[in-house]
Amino acid sequence: MSLLLRLLALAAALAAVSLIALEARPVWDMFLRADPTLQGSFSILHARAFLSVAGHLALVMLSLRLTFVAAASIPIARIGVWLCYGALAMESLLLAPCVFAGGALCGVYYVMASPFTALAMLVGFGLFVSASGSRMLAGVTVLGVVGLGATALAAFWYFTPKSPAECARISDDVKRGACVLDFALRTGDDRLCEQVTFDSSRWSCTYQLAERKGDATLCERIALPCRYAGPGLACEPARFRDTCYLVTARKLSDPKLCERMTPGDLRASCRKQAGGK
Repeated sequence: MSLLLRLLALAAALAAVSLIALEARPVWDMFLRADPTLQGSFSILHARAFLSVAGHLALVMLSLRLTFVAAASIPIARIGVWLCYGALAMESLLLAPCVFAGGALCGVYYVMASPFTALAMLVGFGLFVSASGSRMLAGVTVLGVVGLGATALAAFWYFTPKSPAECARISDDVKRGACVLDFALRTGDDRLCEQVTFDSSRWSCTYQLAERKGDATLCERIALPCRYAGPGLACEPARFRDTCYLVTARKLSDPKLCERMTPGDLRASCRKQAGGK
C-alpha cells in the first residue's frame, strides 16, 4: 500500500475522531434524557448521535488497520472500504457549509443523513472484517462492541435520572425542564409540571396531562405571571390555555368547555371538534 494511501487512511481516522467529538454532547444528553423504565424511547436525535459514534469508531478501526497493517485485496473487503469512505465523504460534503458559512442550521443535512452514513460505515466495516480473515481484527471488533455496550449500560445506570428529584443535578435549564417534563408525562403527575422553568414547556406539560386525564380544571393553572420571560411568544398563557380547553373538550366530547376559551375562530373550531354546533 502506497504511502499516500496510508496517509489518507490516517487522515480519515482523524476526521472520524473529530466527528466523534462533535457527537459527544448529544450522546451525553441521550443518557440524561433516557427513559429509566425502558418503556419509552430515546429522543431520535440523541439515538442518532449514539449510532453515529458507533459508525465512526468502526471507521477509525478500519483506517488504523489500513494505515499500519495492509491494504484490502479481497473484493468484498474493498467494497467494505469504499462503503465506509464513501459515507465519510458524504458527511464531509454535508458539513462543508459549516466551514465556509456557519449558522445554526449549517449542519442540518448532516444530522438528517448521519443515521444512514453511520449504518453504511458499520456494514462496510462488517464486510471488511468478515472478508479479511484476521482473527485479531475480529477479536478487537468483538471487544469493541462489548466495550461500547458495557459503557452505554454503565452510563445509563449511573447518569440517567431515575426519579424527578435526580433531574435537579442537570445544570442547564432547558434540559432539566425536559427531564422533569418526561417524568410528569410518564407518571401522570401534574404537580411535576410546576417544576418546569420555561413557561411554554410548563404549560405544554399541563395541557397534555389535562387532555390525558380529561381534567379541565388543570387548564386554570395556565395563567400569568410568566416566570421566565417577558411578554412575547414565550409568554402567551391565553394561547396555551385555549389549547388546553380545546384538547380537553375534544377528549370529553364536552362543547361547554369551549366557552371558557378566548372568543374567536379557535372557539368555533373547538365546538365542532367537541361535538357541538
